Amino acid sequence: MKKVLLLISIIVLLASIAWLIFEPGWEPFIGIISSIGTLIGLYMNNNDDKPYNKMKQKGGKNSTNYQSGGNITINNK
Repeated sequence: MKKVLLLISIIVLLASIAWLIFEPGWEPFIGIISSIGTLIGLYMNNNDDKPYNKMKQKGGKNSTNYQSGGNITINNK
C-alpha cells in the first residue's frame, strides 16, 4: 500500500511541477508542497525496520498462550 501511495505522490509532484512551469500560480505550488509533505510523511512513517513493530510472545512451562486482535474475555467456572 505504501508503494502505491509513494508512486501516486511522485506522479502528483511531477504533474504539479509541469503545471507550475506552464501556468504559474498558487494552485500548482500548493500541489507541490502537498506532495512533498506526503513524501516526507511516508519516509518518516516507515516502520518496516523497527524492532517494536514485530509481535513477540513468550510463555512459561505448562502455560497456554492466546493471541488476539482485540480484548479477550476468559470465564473461569
